[in-house]
Amino acid sequence: MLKKINRLTSKDINFLFKKQNIIHWKFFSFFYFFQYPNKKYNQYSVQISLKFSKKTVLRTLIKRILYNHIKNKDYVSSPYNNKFYKIFVITNKATNDFLKKLVETKDKKHIKEEIKEMFDISFKNLSNKLWTNL
Repeated sequence: MLKKINRLTSKDINFLFKKQNIIHWKFFSFFYFFQYPNKKYNQYSVQISLKFSKKTVLRTLIKRILYNHIKNKDYVSSPYNNKFYKIFVITNKATNDFLKKLVETKDKKHIKEEIKEMFDISFKNLSNKLWTNL
């Protein structure tokens, strides 16, 4: 789990929805906006849709995998184009169906690897966009 200062608040998430800076990719979508100038770190939050599963246990499992991956890859402290961002991660509709099948048929170790790979592919697209457009 990320530290509290590295997670977005509900106020931040509402702000990101209003700004509508969004990047859709195959598995995940990212809402993003510049971080305040006095904060020298990125902030993240992850939402897994109820359409994926009504069971909180499964949604929390996916969130924890993503938070740990963000933490281990050091995405929190690494700037993009010398700027820091607020980033809200959501799953796409197509991802929900894929995740359902994945969770039903695989063991936890394989699920972790698949989700990390999916996130890295999507996050690479976000990183490229942040480097080129800003």
